[in-house]
Amino acid sequence: MLYARLLGTSWQLAAEPVRIAHAAGTTTRAHGRLRIEHGRTPVARVLAWLLRLPRANPAAETELIILTLTDFVVEIAVRKQLGDVYAGERVTHAIMGILYGAMIAKLIPTLSVWWALPTGLVVDWVEIPPALRWGLLAMAAGVFVSGLRDLYAALEFAGGSWPWKPEMPAAVKR
Repeated sequence: MLYARLLGTSWQLAAEPVRIAHAAGTTTRAHGRLRIEHGRTPVARVLAWLLRLPRANPAAETELIILTLTDFVVEIAVRKQLGDVYAGERVTHAIMGILYGAMIAKLIPTLSVWWALPTGLVVDWVEIPPALRWGLLAMAAGVFVSGLRDLYAALEFAGGSWPWKPEMPAAVKR
């Protein structure tokens, strides 16, 4: 258990339901009420405002979902027949999923504000430095040329496998 190892003897100070949920090694869901308190210092209040933390509440409705990253590593056994996946890749995907969920959670309130606004398309030109324009143009040209090269290789034209050695057809192999 990661938390028990990280916290050492302090792990025993955590509430028993929390220790049980983390020890299970699977996804755990709980529903209930949570007391939300904020720090009383000016810095804590400013941070709570900047991070858009929920307002202080003595009994906020809450749903808790505990995911262990080992849940994602289990998929390795499932995908063995398909060529396997490294555990690091699985954990990376889990972290990306968590970050995506956080982004969506921050985006939904903004979308609700946008939804209430009148529709319309307004062009708002922004001054872009010339060096940035040329840099982006060069990158776009590189992507376009790379796409053409991939198309050439996909159509199996002569030399399309460069810089890799072309595979010989099965009939030619001996």
